[in-house]
Amino acid sequence: MRSPLRPLGPLLATALALHAGAALATEPMLGIHIHSDKAMFQVLISPGQAGNDSIVLQLMNGDGTLLQAKAASVVLSRPDGGAEPIIRKAALGGDHYWHVENVPMAIGGRWHVRVEAETAFKTIALEEDFDLPGQ
Repeated sequence: MRSPLRPLGPLLATALALHAGAALATEPMLGIHIHSDKAMFQVLISPGQAGNDSIVLQLMNGDGTLLQAKAASVVLSRPDGGAEPIIRKAALGGDHYWHVENVPMAIGGRWHVRVEAETAFKTIALEEDFDLPGQ
C-alpha cells in the first residue's frame, strides 16, 4: 500500500528533522512514506531538491515499532534512465535512524528509491517513485 507523495510543510519538516537528530531544518524537506504489511520506511531527503542531498531513513516494523536492522542501504535511480543508479550504504546514528550524507541528485524530476534493510533473519526492500524539485 502506498501513500501519496508530497513535500513536507516547514513545521512538520522541522519537527521530523529534530526528531531524527538533525540540525534545525531551515530548508524544505521531501518526505516519502513507503509501507507494506511487514514494514514502514520513512525517507527524509534534505534539502529535498536537485543538488547534494542528505537522507535519513526511519525503519519500522508494520506495527510502527523500530525495526532492528543490522544494515541499511538506499538505491536511487531515474526511471527514464537519465543517470546511473546511486547506491549508498547508510550509517546508524545515535538517534536510531539510518543516515546517508552527500547524495548527488543533480537532476530534478522523477526518481525511484529502493530502501533495503537487513535484519538478523531477512532483508526487507521497499520502493517508490517520487518527484524531486529542481533548484
